[in-house]
Amino acid sequence: MPKIAWIGVGGALLALLLGAAALLLRREAPRAVEASAPRVVRLSEDHWVVPRSIKEQYFLDPQRLNRDLHLKPVAGAAAAELLGLDVDFVDEASPMHAAGFRKGDRILEVNGAPVATMTRALSLSQEVRRADLLTVRVQREGNTREFRCEFPSAP
Repeated sequence: MPKIAWIGVGGALLALLLGAAALLLRREAPRAVEASAPRVVRLSEDHWVVPRSIKEQYFLDPQRLNRDLHLKPVAGAAAAELLGLDVDFVDEASPMHAAGFRKGDRILEVNGAPVATMTRALSLSQEVRRADLLTVRVQREGNTREFRCEFPSAP
């Protein structure tokens, strides 16, 4: 099977998903003056609520997204088929690592649709930009896990 090129844009997908949430949770406690600033809420280990404004701001730094996370497409049996996207590198100091993503994780689905073609993999960046809710199904050491992130607009 031919090698498939690295997907930088795929790194942006996962980095965006929970990266903004984990990054903000690592900051100091907000001061009283900042009480009205949008904030990230962690509902559970795998479920986050990230204000849309934070998601949009995070997307403005694609170099950081690509430094934080590297994804590698996994070729399937057919020429155009993918089995998913493997997390080939995740910076331990990155929001993605804090959010729970690890090297070796395989992204199987995003928003209920399999990541089964390169076209799908490459379109994920735009899908994330438009999403109000994002779910990512990941396989780790034979077990499946689902990450959820909601992106509400400011009230």
